[in-house]
Amino acid sequence: QAIGVPPESMDGVKFFCDVNHGVPEAALILRQYADEIAVQIFNFQNLYDPDRFAIGGGISVQPAFIDAIRDQLGALYAVCPYPVRQAEITVCRYQNDANLYGAYRCFMERIGHC
Repeated sequence: QAIGVPPESMDGVKFFCDVNHGVPEAALILRQYADEIAVQIFNFQNLYDPDRFAIGGGISVQPAFIDAIRDQLGALYAVCPYPVRQAEITVCRYQNDANLYGAYRCFMERIGHC
């Protein structure tokens, strides 16, 4: 709606086409979404202190998405009043198939083959 397109006619491919073509409203939506994810990563980072977060799924093939998360997370680290070791944001090796590999691995562990 923010970019003048009915929600039912928008999909990820169209959205990232707008982002990659510099549509300001699309860039704002991406930044807001990335900020929400960055806050969750920041919270998780403070609870468990992992070294790395791997982003998977079809959206992970979009460099603009990963860069937006990194930027928003960097902004959170910059204003944090206490030192927090910064975690790496990376893309899952299997991207959109990451969930399938994870489910397969879980299945194999259950039947005792891993």
